[in-house]
Amino acid sequence: ARREDLDGEASGKLVQTFPARPMNRIKSLFGRTLPHTLGRLRRQSIPEIKLAENRDALIESALVLGEHPDKARWIALADRAGDRPIWMLNCLEFVKTAVYAEDARAAAPSKPISGARAYLNYGSGMMSSLAAVGGRVAWSGYPLSQLSGQDDGPWHQIAIAEYPSIAAMMTMLSLPKYKAAHVHREAALARTRLLATQPIGL
Repeated sequence: ARREDLDGEASGKLVQTFPARPMNRIKSLFGRTLPHTLGRLRRQSIPEIKLAENRDALIESALVLGEHPDKARWIALADRAGDRPIWMLNCLEFVKTAVYAEDARAAAPSKPISGARAYLNYGSGMMSSLAAVGGRVAWSGYPLSQLSGQDDGPWHQIAIAEYPSIAAMMTMLSLPKYKAAHVHREAALARTRLLATQPIGL
């Protein structure tokens, strides 16, 4: 975040500090590296967003039922991000037992699974779709505690996904493979927070 964009001084309450443990190498190999490698073999073309009509059409194709932010926020994000890389910070809290929506029953496992397990099922489809648009998971780990800032509940996992552009991210969201995987994400999460960021200086 750019501090100069804030009105006045940044309040200490706005800063949350979490020590976290990175994902171990074996989990990273099977959960991230292999799906990413396979996804790179199926690269997707990324449209340019030069006109509002192009932007709006891409947003419409990217919207996933039940996903936030809404269309107006996507428009604001696309206009602000331009064609520069974006890094999405994902804070994730899982439900104890995954809950699949009525229209996603076909994708639900035959036996109940945990929210964490459902999120792993989401991961393989997401990872290959992310790689197909030139993106990657830059980092993921498990929060150990919270050291500072307002405590608004526990996060079970934190991940940072890097996209070449907002157009690449929206292209990923529109892929049939990603949309098929997304139902597992919906079933897995009790709460999430997604923050779109850009490195300072880009």
